[in-house]
Amino acid sequence: MQEGRFDDAVRNLRTALEVRPENGDGWSILGIVFRQQGKYDDAAAALRKAIALLPQQPGPHITLASVLQEEGKQDEAAARGRLRRI
Repeated sequence: MQEGRFDDAVRNLRTALEVRPENGDGWSILGIVFRQQGKYDDAAAALRKAIALLPQQPGPHITLASVLQEEGKQDEAAARGRLRRI
């Protein structure tokens, strides 16, 4: 991912998540990679899985709000921000 080889990163992360689907950090990183690729729907899905597994981690919430905002889903992004503060 850090070398810009996003397709390889996605492939490796998906393989790792098949073995350990409960890895919230893995889902979060996958969401970040998808965001870098501009695959916002895939990013949001991965980040939602990360949030389900790591509800107290702020990173996936923040990244999901950013993805939603980039998609033009301002209301949902704002609601995500309010949910995080509760």
